[in-house]
Amino acid sequence: SSGINAEYGYETFGEYQCPSGYVQEGYGYSTCNYNMADATIRCDRVGCDYSSDGVVNGYEMYEQNGAKWYGCDEGYEMEGDSRASCEDGVITYPVCKLSDGGYYDEECEMPDYIFGGYKFWDSETTTDTLMFNSSQMRVAKYKCLDGMAMVANSDLMEGDTGMTLLDAYGTAVCFYATNMAYMPHCKTTEEAGHCGLPDYIDGGRAYSFTTDPENPLAPIYANYTCYDGYRLMNAALDSDMGWCRKDYSREVPYCMNEYDWFEMEFQLESGDVSKYGVNTGRVKVRKVSPYYGAEEWVTGCDDDMNDNAAGAVCRSLGFNFGKRIEPPSKMDALNFEFGWTNIHCDYDDTIMTSSSCHADEYGMGAICLPSEQVVVSCFDEDYDTEISIRATGRKIFCNFEAMKEDEDMNL
Repeated sequence: SSGINAEYGYETFGEYQCPSGYVQEGYGYSTCNYNMADATIRCDRVGCDYSSDGVVNGYEMYEQNGAKWYGCDEGYEMEGDSRASCEDGVITYPVCKLSDGGYYDEECEMPDYIFGGYKFWDSETTTDTLMFNSSQMRVAKYKCLDGMAMVANSDLMEGDTGMTLLDAYGTAVCFYATNMAYMPHCKTTEEAGHCGLPDYIDGGRAYSFTTDPENPLAPIYANYTCYDGYRLMNAALDSDMGWCRKDYSREVPYCMNEYDWFEMEFQLESGDVSKYGVNTGRVKVRKVSPYYGAEEWVTGCDDDMNDNAAGAVCRSLGFNFGKRIEPPSKMDALNFEFGWTNIHCDYDDTIMTSSSCHADEYGMGAICLPSEQVVVSCFDEDYDTEISIRATGRKIFCNFEAMKEDEDMNL
C-alpha cells in the first residue's frame, strides 16, 4: 500500500498498528481507492529499552504502542504521569512516593567506615530489622575502634523521630522521603566524656543506659541481656551492669553459649573461725555448670596474685573489698590440689568472672608449696584515716589514726 512500511506495519480491516518496540506516527486507518491506499501511518523503532522494574516501589502495568505504564506498590502513590517517557534515548520513569508525601531516593548511602569506626549492620543488606521501620528509612549501626567512644546524633532524639539515647547510639538514619542522613560520630573518650559502653555485645545487647547528669549523650552505666541460647557472664555480683571508670576504661559483661556457661563458687577456710573470723581464710574454688554439675574444689597459688584479685574473690563472696595477706603461721593448709596460679585483675571493682581478671591453670612449670595457698581477708568498708600535725616548741608531733571496719582484721 502506498505510504505504509510493509516491513513493520500490518493490515487489520483497514486499521494499522505498530508492533511492540515501535512507536506509531500518523493515523492508523486507511481507505482503498482504485487499489491505492492513503494511509499516513509510520512505525519508528523506539530508542529506549524500558525495564519492567524501572520504577522503585512500583511495577509494570501494561505496554502499548511502544510505551509502558506503571503502577505503585501498596503504601505508595503515583506522582504525576504513570507513563514512562523517552527522549533522545534517555528514559524518565514515573515516581512512586510514600503516602505521607516522601519518596524513595536511591542516593541514601551509608559508608562502610566513619572516622574512628565502622559499620556492622545495615537494613539494606539484612532481613533482621532490629527495632526500625526500614520501609521509610535506611538504617545502619556503627561501632568505634578501641580508644574511641560513640557519640549519638542528638537530632535523632528530637522532633518526630523521638529516639532514646539507646536507640540513637551508634545509629545512622537516612530518610527516603528527604534523603537526609543523620550520622553518629566516634571521638576519643576524653572528647566524648565517656568510655564508650557498647550497645551491642557478642550474643546480646544493652537494654538500658544511665547517662552522666551533665552530659545526656554520655552513658556511664548500661544493663545487658543475652539472646536465646546465651547466658550473661557477670562483671559484678548478681548484676547485669557494665560501667565506665574515671580513667575512661570500661567494664562490660559478656555472653557465653549456655552450654559453656558456668559460675565460680568460692569459700574461705581458716580452720579457726573464732580466731580469724568468717572473712579471712584460704580460698578454695570450683566451677559449677547448670548442665554438667560442679567440678572438684581446687585452691590457688599466690604467685603473682594482686590485691585486685583478692577484692574480686571477696566481692564474689558478697563483701565489698578484700586484700591478699600472708598466711598466719598457725593457719592450716587445705587438702586440695592447686588449680590456678598467676591470679590477677586489672581493676579493683569486679568479680572473678570479669573479662579484666585473668589466671593460668596450674600445670607444667608451676611449683607451689601448700603454704603458698591463697589467703585473703575481706571487708565491707574502706579504712577511715585521719592525720594531724602539731608543733610544740622545737618538736613536731604527727598523729595517724586508722579506723578499721572489722575487728577481726587485727590491725
